[in-house]
Amino acid sequence: MSIDDGQFRAKSTTQENLGSESYFKRADYYLIGEGRENFHLFSDELIHNQILKQLILTGPNGVLFSKEGEPIYYSGQSGFFDFGKNLLHLKNKVVIRSKEATITTDDLIYNDKKKVAKATGGVFSKTQNYDQFYEVRISSDAMDFYPVANKLDYFGNVKGKIERSRLYEAPVFFNSDKMTFHMEDKKALMEGNVSIKKQTVTAFSRSGEIFMQNYNKKLKYFALYDDVIVKEFVTPVGKTSFERKAYSEKLEGYTSEGKVVLLGYPKVYQNNDVLKGNVIILRENNETIEVDDANTNFKLR
Repeated sequence: MSIDDGQFRAKSTTQENLGSESYFKRADYYLIGEGRENFHLFSDELIHNQILKQLILTGPNGVLFSKEGEPIYYSGQSGFFDFGKNLLHLKNKVVIRSKEATITTDDLIYNDKKKVAKATGGVFSKTQNYDQFYEVRISSDAMDFYPVANKLDYFGNVKGKIERSRLYEAPVFFNSDKMTFHMEDKKALMEGNVSIKKQTVTAFSRSGEIFMQNYNKKLKYFALYDDVIVKEFVTPVGKTSFERKAYSEKLEGYTSEGKVVLLGYPKVYQNNDVLKGNVIILRENNETIEVDDANTNFKLR
């Protein structure tokens, strides 16, 4: 996006000059710079303060363009644009829409020099990937959107859901204190009070990753690191249900195979048994445990 070093011109149904301010009603505002992206703004009411070099906006909406020329649409109930600082500030029921993402928030400031939009209050985003049939919904206290880098940073009470298009594919839920979502790489990095839940398995850790392109591949779909805890309520066919707990330093989840692999001094508590080994594999809703203790491999049922 670029909204600097151009020439603005406005068209309006009503215009009044009030000394250092100009008032426009139902105004279209354009920035056209030679060899640069265009910036368009429509506002129900617009006041141009020439001394402060600001536009005061009511009902602003318009479009900016990414580095690749993709349109990014925005709207809000009020706001202002600061020419000197190249800041577009939108307030109340703010919506940002790009080809891959829709973001809603109470307050958003777009810094054109740093190419970042900072959202605070009631932040919610929805991103889609039509090639791999999934949608990611995330809420948080605050968020930084980098449209050029195609990256989203979430802060505070991050809660999300990855939902697949096919009904038989189970959703994945996650929580963390902080999260970075690289949309182009289809990868999410999480930090602080991390948890991931898929069907009967819930895992906790200090940090983790989700690899969204690996859902139907024989590759890890998610990984957790540092003080990993796994809890699962197992319901074997024809047997009494029980809760299984496991601890390790690292966990790898393989969605296509319905299993989690515990690494780094893993141990599992199941019924009255305690199992330890170098590598332990747990199957979703299955009492079978696969243990590799470096000297021998065995399964416990």
